[in-house]
Amino acid sequence: MSSVISSFNYKVEASVIIDNTDYKIPDGTINSIIVDYDYDRKNMPAIYVALRLTTDLYNKMVTNAETGIISFRLYKFNTQLQNSIISPYIQDSFTYIISGDPNYNEAMEKYAGSSGSSDTDSNSYMQGHIGLVSLSLSEKNNILINDVVKNTNLASIIHRYTHHMKMCIEPFDNIDTIDQFIIPPINTITNFLAYMNENFCFYKSGYRFFRDFSTSYLLSMKGKPVETSDTDYNSIVIYVCDPTDEKANTTAIEFDTTNKAYVIYVNANNVTTKPNRVLSKKFNSIIGVDTLGNINELELDLPTYADATKKNIFERVPNDNMELINNTKSSLESGSLIVSVIKNEIDTSILTPNKQYFIKSHNLVRKYDGRYILCSKKEIFYRTTSSFVCTVSFNLRKAED
Repeated sequence: MSSVISSFNYKVEASVIIDNTDYKIPDGTINSIIVDYDYDRKNMPAIYVALRLTTDLYNKMVTNAETGIISFRLYKFNTQLQNSIISPYIQDSFTYIISGDPNYNEAMEKYAGSSGSSDTDSNSYMQGHIGLVSLSLSEKNNILINDVVKNTNLASIIHRYTHHMKMCIEPFDNIDTIDQFIIPPINTITNFLAYMNENFCFYKSGYRFFRDFSTSYLLSMKGKPVETSDTDYNSIVIYVCDPTDEKANTTAIEFDTTNKAYVIYVNANNVTTKPNRVLSKKFNSIIGVDTLGNINELELDLPTYADATKKNIFERVPNDNMELINNTKSSLESGSLIVSVIKNEIDTSILTPNKQYFIKSHNLVRKYDGRYILCSKKEIFYRTTSSFVCTVSFNLRKAED
């Protein structure tokens, strides 16, 4: 049994606050928005906005880029309902980076514009791009940690210093008791987690830490589903359809109540696969060496050729923590196959890193079927007549069996 989640469009409200004065950025001046989530290599999303501003406002933003704040709100609504409720998708205050220098010809351009007919807009305009960095995410990450912990475990230590954030944490593989451990002065949660993992290893497969707008995730590299209170299901099935299939271009998501999964139908023309056969030409074995000269060698499970010979990569193990070699092995193997998917007008908020993803293909291309991990997502919002439409491009990598 299944029901349908309809397609969504979006509306934007934005203003820039300079010296306690709020300058509205007119909705019609924003051309496109990109929200970039790189779950493997970054630890928070980035927003890029392309817009057309009056020269006066553009100059104010450029000259006050060090202290100015942008209030940005992105709302979504169901396109299938006549009186759809508009709900917030992203809303926060941001520092910003703006491209370009002030327009020093502002006065001349205004004069040129006003010297024509009375119907001419006397304002001059500048095309620009701004990058947004969330203030709240940055502030929650910046915390000074310096402690001596005794008779505890990793889960308790991590909870102590992340309880001010809404966390989704996959249970750790390491459940050993820590008799005593000194945590030196560390000024961010991101660096703190890296330091703790370097000494103890949360998971055998390595970890990912990502601070999203609503939830922060601390997960292994295995792609296991981790439940949260604000989602219905933790599985997403992606059906790669033959281009002639009527479901191939549907913009809705099915809500499969029987199998407890979201179902997305994708045109096969919008799916690309990228097996990494170059990696095995560089190395197919990893050798870890600790400070005492102990050695741990692991074979890498990578796409290879029949005549491949053994090639080693050496890694120095800090703190004599040989478990880190398993982290490196998992990281290298997980990049051996990437599947890229493009889809229009779906509710992209369901695409989160704590879910497990399954690819099921039509009869012709089933070799890449299986379980995957969401490694990145890029939402591209482009303007239509009265709202924004979203195209999402997301990358999946093969999960461990």
